[in-house]
Amino acid sequence: MFARFAFPVLCIALLALTPTIDPAQYQSFVGNWTPASKPLCAAVGSASQWNRIFHPAPVMGANRPFSPPDSFWAQHAVLVVARVVDAGDTSRVFRVNHVTRAGNVVTLDYAFRPTPHASSKVKWWTGVAIARPLPATVRYRENGRIACSLDLAHGQWSTLVASAPAAPAANRSSPVGVVNAFYAWYLKHDLFGQLAEAKPYLTTGFYTNFATVLRAQRCLRTAIIDWDPFNSSQIGTASYSVGAAAVRGNTASVPVHLMLRMYAGRTPFAGKPVTIVLVRTASGWRIDDAIDQPGGSVQHVLRSNLVRLASWQQRATASQRACLRQPIP
Repeated sequence: MFARFAFPVLCIALLALTPTIDPAQYQSFVGNWTPASKPLCAAVGSASQWNRIFHPAPVMGANRPFSPPDSFWAQHAVLVVARVVDAGDTSRVFRVNHVTRAGNVVTLDYAFRPTPHASSKVKWWTGVAIARPLPATVRYRENGRIACSLDLAHGQWSTLVASAPAAPAANRSSPVGVVNAFYAWYLKHDLFGQLAEAKPYLTTGFYTNFATVLRAQRCLRTAIIDWDPFNSSQIGTASYSVGAAAVRGNTASVPVHLMLRMYAGRTPFAGKPVTIVLVRTASGWRIDDAIDQPGGSVQHVLRSNLVRLASWQQRATASQRACLRQPIP
């Protein structure tokens, strides 16, 4: 239960702290961000924002929560900082020195100590729970220098949001144009956390099914889609190339070849091809499915899980059912 975890709450101007939220407490991992050489900073104030940053990582036999309970967010927020580091002993990567509140500015002061060079990299993070209300500005001071500054007063609650430009206009006159525009967006964004921004590229049905399943995944705290259907893997995409479209009437299929890598700095390697299926709509071509190697048709996976959703709702708690009633963005 969440009550087992201690979250010191900032109620005075200065409070000496140690990292209060250990990544091991949650069965989740931080999504990718760019540039990976910089820290990811976030002032997480809701379950939906938590799910923009973190993704569930189901492990057989494990019984840890994916996130804090919904009741936590009524009175608290979490200041999160994440870094890509070399794999190894991560226990000393972050040390929170203190949090200060001066007027309408909160500053998280912490030490960052990179791990020794290794053959692979990992994403590591720490977090501090603070009491609401959130300030207008949150600053992250890393090793004595400001690493991030969030303008919460204007909706910038994370560096992920700040660095996410609007989706470029898709050339819907051709299937290849749509696929190229989608993957250009995809390389710079977190698909699961920012799916709403991909709406210009997707059919209404595909987007609605995908968003509904992701909402169920978040509300029920279970992993339904635990791989990336647009690169047929569970790791990041370095680059892509789009093949020629095969058009039959109002449908088309476009092969996409991907180069994958675990983390920035690692040598990319060829992934399995993905076939993007498009349909011609009144507004032009849009993506309606992705056919990848482990899961086959993504639409089929989504629809199969939507059929099961009714039985899941019957077993859900009252708060989970309320969460499932939230509108799709």
